[in-house]
Amino acid sequence: MKQQSKPKQTNPLVISVIGLMLILFGIADILFDKKVLGIILLAAGFILGISGIQRYKLLKEQLAMKKQK
Repeated sequence: MKQQSKPKQTNPLVISVIGLMLILFGIADILFDKKVLGIILLAAGFILGISGIQRYKLLKEQLAMKKQK
């Protein structure tokens, strides 16, 4: 029988980079195109960026705890 594998977790730094890209697209939209869409993208970028950094810190702490054991 085949064992079911766990779904692979996304690297938290990738989430932060996507957040950074959304921030840049949001700024460009605010400056050149639609302000409402730019504000939405900017807010989503900040949320993704901050959550990615928090997940990275948590993962780093977990790895440090495993290393000590």
